[in-house]
Amino acid sequence: MGNGTDPRTQLSGSSSCAYLAFEVASGSAHKVQILETCDALTSFGVDTELLMYPDGAETPSASELRQLYELGNTPRISWIPRDGSKWVARLRLVVESSRAGHRCAYIYTRRAVAALGALLGGARHVFLEIHQSTPIGYDRVALRLVGHSKRLHIVCVSRRLAEIIARRYGLEESALIVEHNGASFPILDDYSVDSGASRRLRAMYVGTFAAGRGLGTIFDLAALHPTVDFVVVGGQAPAGRLPDNVAVRGPVPHAAVPELLSQADILLMPYTRTVMLSDGVTDTAEYCSPLKMIEYLSAGRSIIASNLPSIAEILVHESNCLLVDPESVEEWSAAMGRLERDPRLRVLLAHGAAETAGRHTILGRVQRILEHAGAAE
Repeated sequence: MGNGTDPRTQLSGSSSCAYLAFEVASGSAHKVQILETCDALTSFGVDTELLMYPDGAETPSASELRQLYELGNTPRISWIPRDGSKWVARLRLVVESSRAGHRCAYIYTRRAVAALGALLGGARHVFLEIHQSTPIGYDRVALRLVGHSKRLHIVCVSRRLAEIIARRYGLEESALIVEHNGASFPILDDYSVDSGASRRLRAMYVGTFAAGRGLGTIFDLAALHPTVDFVVVGGQAPAGRLPDNVAVRGPVPHAAVPELLSQADILLMPYTRTVMLSDGVTDTAEYCSPLKMIEYLSAGRSIIASNLPSIAEILVHESNCLLVDPESVEEWSAAMGRLERDPRLRVLLAHGAAETAGRHTILGRVQRILEHAGAAE
């Protein structure tokens, strides 16, 4: 994880930090991002503590987390007991956050309620990272209460999200920190004209099979390009017959993803414009910054991606990817055809992807956030 950062970066003053994560789903992209942020903080010499609820019946040790996610460093983990009553659970969240803010000068969290508690506890710098345009439940109220605090530093994962948050909560957009997700994967830049020349081209998708990920587009694309092998990793095959050139694999450990991506010639990001969530239809084009995007770039391979505004903040058509209309199978097919016929274009995009990945490492991301807030020296 040494790319894109000055290893001499240190937090000014006290070097203790607590990451108030609390509820984190096992295996989720959020858990990966949280652990890698803690890893980065620890690599800067920061004594980092991670507060989490137990995930199921077992609580993994720091060494188990280090091995599972290939972390260079792991934080101290404080497991917070779960409470049956939602009101008691909310009170405990505030109390634990306040205690953390009292003992640590620096707090990092994704919950505005936790940020409120940390500020009440006296934390000098509180970093609130926002991934949703509408924070859930009490976080909306908490954000209105603490949004203008001089000790609060709001981090948004895209410029579009920063615009929405600033307008919705009456904040100065220029005061918000905009940092797309970062990755810790090794950056590959080894693709050549000869890559894939002795075999069929391999197009790959790695990620969840949730709504809005465009799996149907991949299956349609496979039917239109029978000379390309499509590998889809991350879930169970849907019911019904798939094209013969499609292989579906279940989830793999996060640490195994870099090697998997290196076996591809083309990586696919067919996000749709809208996705059904529990609260209705959410327009993912508004603000999403997929971790997958940065991990794909790190693989140094050609990328075909949906042309969504926030994604286009990082991906540049014919420089590090091919951007296409997410709802046009014809455009997806045309892009695939170009890459099939033109190995030099595949090399150009692969090199562009690797170069872009160098600007989006997790270490570089954390360093810029700290420097923006004046918390680094």
